[in-house]
Amino acid sequence: MIKFCNLIYFNLYKLGLLINEISVYPIFHLLFKNNKKGEEVIKAVKEVSENKKNGIKITLAGMHFYALVYLFILGSINSVLICLQEVNIAININNKHLLLLLGVPSYIFAYFLIDYKDRYLDYFKYFEKFTTKKKRIWGFISLLTVIFLWFWGFGSLILRLILNNN
Repeated sequence: MIKFCNLIYFNLYKLGLLINEISVYPIFHLLFKNNKKGEEVIKAVKEVSENKKNGIKITLAGMHFYALVYLFILGSINSVLICLQEVNIAININNKHLLLLLGVPSYIFAYFLIDYKDRYLDYFKYFEKFTTKKKRIWGFISLLTVIFLWFWGFGSLILRLILNNN
């Protein structure tokens, strides 16, 4: 489970780098073409963006991963509440309180999955050694997992809200 979560985190980081390669860096190259200071700016932006310890892309990937863990827990809780509601066991939980209360356990859970003792750095070294084919397969699996978690988290919340209003 920890390995799979770190693989998703790795692919979120790589997606951020890919977006930079496609959109940001070509713009910088056009702006600073044949300019010595411009090359230094591009190098500085790459260092700040691609730093695996505390760079911009790893921070954004981490925020997205924490949101995915939150959505996983939210979807799980909402699924249980929907099942309980269907068998006529009424649990009156305020939606605002539920959304706020789930933030703390999801943060703790995500922290121990990836950030505890910077374990993700060891996994990143391991994942970098994958073949291109294996990276593509796991990238696709990670993408499907991310899409599933977004739909499951928000879908279960919307379904529970609809069922509560009826």
